[in-house]
Amino acid sequence: MHLAKACLRLLAVSVLIFANNAIAQISWDAQARLCADYTGQRALDACQQALTYAPEDYPDAARAEIYLDMGIALGELNRNSEALYALQNAVKLDPENAKIRYNLGVALDALGHHWKALLEYRKAVKIDPNYTIAWGNRGVDAFNTERYEEARTSFETAIDLDPSYFDSRPAQEKMYGKSIEIAPKSVAYRREVSARFSPNIGYFLNVGDQLNVNKFMYLLFDGGVDVQIWQAWFATANFFYGHTKWQNNMQGNGMNIYAPTFGVKYVLREDQWTRPKDTVLDKSRYWFSLSVGPYITDLSGAANSIPFSAGTKEVDVGANAAAGVEYYFVPNVGAGLQVKLHFVNFDENYFIVTGGPSIIGRF
Repeated sequence: MHLAKACLRLLAVSVLIFANNAIAQISWDAQARLCADYTGQRALDACQQALTYAPEDYPDAARAEIYLDMGIALGELNRNSEALYALQNAVKLDPENAKIRYNLGVALDALGHHWKALLEYRKAVKIDPNYTIAWGNRGVDAFNTERYEEARTSFETAIDLDPSYFDSRPAQEKMYGKSIEIAPKSVAYRREVSARFSPNIGYFLNVGDQLNVNKFMYLLFDGGVDVQIWQAWFATANFFYGHTKWQNNMQGNGMNIYAPTFGVKYVLREDQWTRPKDTVLDKSRYWFSLSVGPYITDLSGAANSIPFSAGTKEVDVGANAAAGVEYYFVPNVGAGLQVKLHFVNFDENYFIVTGGPSIIGRF
């Protein structure tokens, strides 16, 4: 008898729990739909109710959608700080949702944080490359933060996806026109051409036992021309001149090196990564190159006490690997720093590391 009563009580509790869960589920579903369908205050009320009734085991992506709709509703009510908070909660739950990233950018824009908004639009179009309006907003914030090349390419992508995109956005079309006017012609045609001049200093890393020259090289010149061939890849042509004296000044003029080299260069643009601050370095570009070509090694005025006679000149195979950073303080003119490692297959194989500032012009 007592066992039967206990079983009935347990059954009643189970039914009650099931009923409560069913009610909660119905409330969650209903409020979630209203949260998505309504606007303004009605949507906000429904979103808050949906979060209240949300089951603990409900998927993060579904909960993120509620925070997204809440953020949109708060934005419509001009409660932008609260909207930002809701959308930050949404992105924590579903970081690979392009719509959440886009609306987070909108909330940041409303608060005047254009640089941070630009980062979110970049993420949105990376997740969904066909997100037209995110490309357009990316163009706006790139323009507002003086990233004119990124602004131009972003607007062009938007109109490629939707040829009528500018029909209802005359202000953005005007920005696009200005971004084309600002960019150098070669950049505007997506075929960037640039020239560099770099006075450098250098140091011999390995000069062998017989090539008895000063390891520090004080008179160097490095210049080059880069032509964009595809996206971030460039063809590069460089000319290097270096001079160093013999360790014994009585031996004469020393050693001269002339090197025309050809290779490839990869440019990591500032729109290809995210950084926490809007600084000069954040607006900079980073590059890497690899080139090969003839190195003309000229030993002038060598003394008889070393194996190389006066006037020895050889044409040898050489290669160099380089890395650098550059910043365009106006669209056509920039400055940068570079470091380059040379290897030359001379009788006495040698390495030189060189580095210094650069002046760059785009055409």
